[in-house]
Amino acid sequence: MKKIVYILIFALSATLFTPLKAQTLTLSDKEQAEFKERINTMLETFLNDLSSIGSKDNSIEFKKAVIKSTLRNFINNGDPYRDSSGYLKKEPHMQTSVLRNGKEYKNKLPIKTYLNNLMYIRYEKVTITMSETLYLSNLYKVGDHYEANATYFQYFRGEHGDGRLYQDKTKKTIRIIVQIEEVYGKKVFVVRFGDIDVVQTVA
Repeated sequence: MKKIVYILIFALSATLFTPLKAQTLTLSDKEQAEFKERINTMLETFLNDLSSIGSKDNSIEFKKAVIKSTLRNFINNGDPYRDSSGYLKKEPHMQTSVLRNGKEYKNKLPIKTYLNNLMYIRYEKVTITMSETLYLSNLYKVGDHYEANATYFQYFRGEHGDGRLYQDKTKKTIRIIVQIEEVYGKKVFVVRFGDIDVVQTVA
């Protein structure tokens, strides 16, 4: 299983230390487009991996390998972590939702728990994709790193073996964490995911 770690270098690395004093990081139109494209690619890969984890066509061993790879894209590999002030923070979570008789029910789980539960989901086939354009906020400074909020629309389709079908579309927000790390002797921006929350689910 290939390790997927997305590193933002492009034009930002040339002025890496200058913007750290500011509360927001202003990107050029080109940089903003590249940043959005990278986040979009990460999200598409993430949702494709969720489909693989939920599919009964794949073995448990394969699903566990996908989970391990997926968690590398989350802050501290999905475990609790300490912030820049040394405070212990909870592990990133995934909020899910389901529609029953027209009413939305939400649940919030640690990302590791969510992914492990997904291996045993009751559907025979699961398809999870991005259904609309990604919206991305500006980067803002939080302690020793930057963060942004992305909003995307997720399309979920679950098929039972007897032909029954459940599907919905959910508006979700995800916290994007941009840290400064040393990679091969150079300081670069490394992008990871944080909490994922539900805004609204519709049929």
